[in-house]
Amino acid sequence: MNFAFGDWYPALAPDFNSLPEKFRKEIDRKISENKTYPGRALKREIEGSIGLILLINEGGGLVKAEIGRSSGSEILDKAALALVEKIFPLFNAGEFPGVPNPGNPESPENTGEKVLPRNYFFYLTVKYEL
Repeated sequence: MNFAFGDWYPALAPDFNSLPEKFRKEIDRKISENKTYPGRALKREIEGSIGLILLINEGGGLVKAEIGRSSGSEILDKAALALVEKIFPLFNAGEFPGVPNPGNPESPENTGEKVLPRNYFFYLTVKYEL
């Protein structure tokens, strides 16, 4: 898939906090379990926040990740991209929160939870602080 997000992300990409709570908690958990400070950045005492735009498919897999706002450090930017590539997919197919699965009584359309589109994108900030 050749998909470019471009410079329009701040206006169109939903913020991470607008996603269903189960989804946010799982991303937060996987980020905290998998994030490591890049050695070269640590040695140079480089800190920063990276704004990522993520496109996720209905199975919870990462289709595309792109830097929407650089930290100013190529080391941290690459580490953030590698991190999100590592943590997806978040769930097994059919267990992804927000994706309709009519056969499952806990599926969003059966519980009244927010239903996410089949392919959707959102804005996520990854911070590296000493």
